[in-house]
Amino acid sequence: MFFITFIFYRIYNSLITEKLKEMIEYLKKLESGGEKEELSYFGFSELAILSRSLNNVAKKIWNLVHLDYLTKIYNRFALEKKINLELENSKFFLMGMIDFDNFKIYNDIYGHEMGDLILIAFAERLKLIGNKFNLLFGRFGGDEFVFFRNGEMNLLSFIEEFRSYMKPAYFLGKNIIQLKFSTGIVYKEKTDSDNFYKILKECDFALLESKKKGKNQISFFNERLMIAETKNNILMNDISYAMERNQFFLVYQPIYDRDKKIYGFESLMRWHHHNLGIISPKDFIHLMNITNQHKQFFEFVLQKTFTDLGKYQQFMLHINISVTQLLIPELKDKILFYCNRFNIPCNRMNLEIIEYEILQEKENLKKIIKELKQYGIQFSIDDFGTGYANFSYLLDFDIDILKIDKTLIQDLTENVRRQKIVESIIQVCNALKIKTVVEGVETESQFELLKQKNLDYFQGFFLSKPQEIENIKSLI
Repeated sequence: MFFITFIFYRIYNSLITEKLKEMIEYLKKLESGGEKEELSYFGFSELAILSRSLNNVAKKIWNLVHLDYLTKIYNRFALEKKINLELENSKFFLMGMIDFDNFKIYNDIYGHEMGDLILIAFAERLKLIGNKFNLLFGRFGGDEFVFFRNGEMNLLSFIEEFRSYMKPAYFLGKNIIQLKFSTGIVYKEKTDSDNFYKILKECDFALLESKKKGKNQISFFNERLMIAETKNNILMNDISYAMERNQFFLVYQPIYDRDKKIYGFESLMRWHHHNLGIISPKDFIHLMNITNQHKQFFEFVLQKTFTDLGKYQQFMLHINISVTQLLIPELKDKILFYCNRFNIPCNRMNLEIIEYEILQEKENLKKIIKELKQYGIQFSIDDFGTGYANFSYLLDFDIDILKIDKTLIQDLTENVRRQKIVESIIQVCNALKIKTVVEGVETESQFELLKQKNLDYFQGFFLSKPQEIENIKSLI
């Protein structure tokens, strides 16, 4: 009898030990954020009750670890883990990042509680499109969402469906909310170096492109975007020190009249970067506002131009100026100070404003231009034709010169339609007594044709490339 009891005890003890080991392993998996599993132990014994309790606790812990607390879809931790697992067996994939445009406005207008409801409603729609296209999706954080799909797909169909699901207005209580969001998508064949955060960075490059294009857009990643953004980040980091290291310099492009005589010079900024070489202003001028250096840039250009060209009294001095610089409170005083210091009459100065910037501060600009013109300072609208090409500018702003962008005179001699457009612009300007300059004249035939159209001034490589100050004397 004792032997039988001993055998049963060992068997029972072994079962309990095995079950306890199973529970311990279960807890270890739970601790490491493993996939959701359940202990299987039936009956009403203490071990069965303990197993069911552990299952309930495990479910709550798993949800806390893997699901976003608000939207109840995958969180950042789960997205990283699951997408990396998917990538192990992937040959081709799609991954995207969504970011709301100006989400803070919704919180400010409707309150943070409504902001939470917007995120929940958006996540519900993401579930619908996710289920239809078998997407893995989640909330990355804040107002950012990520989605992923293995395999090739009909991309056009997906984009159309995505827009149709996500774009319509959201009805939340008594509020009708039209959400705007930007999306960056990576769709490509998998490489050995691809992982969650590398692809996420590529999505981010595409997302930034959507923001640059005016927001509420969808953009796709390509290597060009990554190179451009990497270069942009380098320049952003280095621009603060470039002025101290004297890396900026000016070149001057002559502006000619109809007789090919120099009427004036346009000051053009260049950056001699210590690693990247000569950098064009289109790659760094926008950074001066971000880094709050627009004042120093304008003063540098003003002072350097007056130093180099001030002694040539017969020429007009054209200086590019951004809207941000025009809004500098002490701008008028700075200009008058340097004009007085270098003994340069204000009426020799022409400030060029880029066309696409001019509507940003329309009413303020009208007042500033009017005030500065009282001192004889002239104004041009630059790059006309690259923005809205809106003739109302000519009525709203008291400008002296309209600069026609080079894109409007490409293949001008062969394209009659372009000729008609340019001719119409010149006729309107002549009627309003506004002078015209055309940029990008590259051939004799372009020059002669534009001359016949009664254009006033010409600028381009056919006449002269931008020159450093040492070469200006030979042109005069």
